[in-house]
Amino acid sequence: PWLCPSVRSKRGPVHNSSEVLEVVTDRRDVFCIRGADLDRLSADDFAAIDTWLRGGVIKRRLWEPKPHQGEALTAILAGLQDHDRVTTVMACGTGKTLTALWLAERREPKRGIVLLPSLSLVRQTLHEWLKQTRWQSPRFLAVCSDPTVTSGTEDMMVVHQADLDFPVTTEADEVKRFLNERSDSVQVVFSTYQSAHVVGAAMEGQKPFDLGIFDEAHKTAGREGNRFAFALEDANLPIAKRVFMTATPRHYNVRKKDKEGDKKLVYSMDVPEVYGPIVHTLSFAEAAREGIICDFKVIISLVTSEVINDELLKHGEVLVGGDPVRARSVAIQIALKQACEEHDLHKVFSFHSSVAAAKDFTGDTASGIRTHMPGYQALHVNGAMRTAAREMVMREFRDADRGIISNARCLTEGVDVPAVDVVAFLSPRKSKVDIVQAAGRAMRKSDGTGKKYGYLLLPLFLETEAGESVEDALERTRFNEAWDVLQAMQEQDAELADIIEEMRVERGRTGVFDDSRLREKVEVLGPQVSLAALKQGVSTSIVERLGNNWDERYGELGRVDKRDSPRA
Repeated sequence: PWLCPSVRSKRGPVHNSSEVLEVVTDRRDVFCIRGADLDRLSADDFAAIDTWLRGGVIKRRLWEPKPHQGEALTAILAGLQDHDRVTTVMACGTGKTLTALWLAERREPKRGIVLLPSLSLVRQTLHEWLKQTRWQSPRFLAVCSDPTVTSGTEDMMVVHQADLDFPVTTEADEVKRFLNERSDSVQVVFSTYQSAHVVGAAMEGQKPFDLGIFDEAHKTAGREGNRFAFALEDANLPIAKRVFMTATPRHYNVRKKDKEGDKKLVYSMDVPEVYGPIVHTLSFAEAAREGIICDFKVIISLVTSEVINDELLKHGEVLVGGDPVRARSVAIQIALKQACEEHDLHKVFSFHSSVAAAKDFTGDTASGIRTHMPGYQALHVNGAMRTAAREMVMREFRDADRGIISNARCLTEGVDVPAVDVVAFLSPRKSKVDIVQAAGRAMRKSDGTGKKYGYLLLPLFLETEAGESVEDALERTRFNEAWDVLQAMQEQDAELADIIEEMRVERGRTGVFDDSRLREKVEVLGPQVSLAALKQGVSTSIVERLGNNWDERYGELGRVDKRDSPRA
């Protein structure tokens, strides 16, 4: 009943296979209800189907906003009284999708639009809204352009129209017919950011949307010409009230010039003229303190050359010629094994530099992780996989007692995924947004497990030269990939930032520091024979690399002898 007449006529075969032929996926006039969609039906869904077939009234279990969602709603609604644009920042896993629905219901728009970065998120959000909406007869329309083919390093999820269990349109005329329908019901357009131009073309001569919800709004920030930024301007897409929702606001230097010295328009989320004021913030640290999500703990798992050689010998292998690539590969696998054994971690997401590297890691070869962790189901997903194949892998992972899924980047997106104990960054990550989004996967709570921490694993290979001590090797090794992750998490967690600041001040004042509080946030694993030295070395590096020189200089003031204090 929620479909508009123009798309209701499209054909939608129902079948129990999760795969469809390419001749079907290439067609725009077909959507499919597949076996994977039927597998998602819950006991409540079957009860509703039975009730409907018998002509009864379906009773749905509708959720109420949790206290933190209620606070966000109050702040957003108040902000919209005085501003046409507002931003809310809510940590991953705190329920932005339903908060957006409840916001829309309370604003009661005649016409609204929800913008999301991918078709997979359109599907997920539309499903959630349909399950929980209190609107009696809403009318929804999904809009998307053809999926963009991405490179192996980008690894974005691609969903084809035929993979959806509802029809979508790519035509501006169809959007216009939907908007021109005579109806007392609320009308909501769901669109990818990349398809906003289709909606914009349909808006000629139309009244503005009453409400626009921009989910994963950090995607819209960046240089002018960014495909995700089209809907920011009323000239492109008229919207009376805009609400930007994100866990990771993205900021840019708006004064930066291009190579020719010309100033370019840059959209930055700290510019209120574009994104409005931030009316509500629920940080990762606050959400963890309130028990909404788990706190995080970083595990730095150090592996030395000696450990690698011992491990290879167990499997009848010798590292010939000091092969650095093979050594690093083995080190990463040992580091993951070490962490999982120490904390009895069952479910792992591993992030890699490319799809090829991710495939190799969980591949069925002697160099893959199965060699060192045979008790784990080793799986792989990437954005280019067909939706049915990706969902099958996810289901296999969910059902396994112990499992590892490797990927390059696609699992950082906001799509629902199974519960996971640890996120392993097995290749350097420069994007702070990607780091925090990935970390959010581990920080989600699992029902009935009593989960306390979401673990973030940073494997480090410490190559000791002949006659060199572990301390000297640690001093020589920079470990940039570890500091990038720690820096990103420090910006999200004021407590971690305060701990590092206090340690830096203490070192300035006394020449030493107490790292006991840091070890509650950052744990170091390594060979027992040198573990104490490794822990001290890592703590020192964290203080030096992530701390502020000013804090240490401030601490040095405490060294001034009392009799010299007047001169100080």
